[in-house]
Amino acid sequence: MKIKMVRRNLFFTILIVLIFILIPPRIHAEVQDIVIKGTVKIYDTKGQLKNNHSDVVIFLDEIENPPAHMPAPEKNPVITQINKRFIPNVLPVLVGTTVEFPNEDTVYHNVFSLSKVKPFDLGIYPQGSQKTVTFDKPGLVKIYCNIHPQMLAYILVLANPYFTITDADGHFEIHNVPEGKTVIRTWYPRAKKYPEQKIVVPREGIGDVHLSILENVTLQIQEEIITVDHPNKWGQDYPAKY
Repeated sequence: MKIKMVRRNLFFTILIVLIFILIPPRIHAEVQDIVIKGTVKIYDTKGQLKNNHSDVVIFLDEIENPPAHMPAPEKNPVITQINKRFIPNVLPVLVGTTVEFPNEDTVYHNVFSLSKVKPFDLGIYPQGSQKTVTFDKPGLVKIYCNIHPQMLAYILVLANPYFTITDADGHFEIHNVPEGKTVIRTWYPRAKKYPEQKIVVPREGIGDVHLSILENVTLQIQEEIITVDHPNKWGQDYPAKY
């Protein structure tokens, strides 16, 4: 009799374990990805609508219910040096992120920044080499090459992970957004005024909402003429041959 009871208890124990393995608890099924979707329209210095609406950073600020923990990205972001250019030339990152700077060009480069947020000088290094920088304070960091003055990139270091960058059509999506009040802010390298919009994020998210300065439905950015000339890392002009 005791043997039968032991076998029965063992059977029910195994059955319960299998149920938990094969049928996950309901709490996992209720996890929801709250998404904000939108569109940006960029106008050139003459007020004409552009064909390319990329490189606009969209990020959330003044979050009513910020997360207790902000995980680092699974992979380090990369800014590549190729054809005497930085690719990409606009990169938003979470504070504390390490960015890789590989040289895939056929010439030497010297990546540096004089930014107050993160000044650094990676020195001269050849094709096939890579160096890294960790950005530990929020703010804008302008990246240059001490050999080639035409090379310029922007890293926008942000205090939370709720950010993205627009594609060529101006579309953007921000995922896993917390519920509550927040402000959608923007940054664009060829503008001086950055539109923003206060919103309240419901549990179901905000689908296909287009913010606008004029109509509160479309986000519009006006380009302005901005000088990008800069000295080298010693504060001197670049040689004329470059």
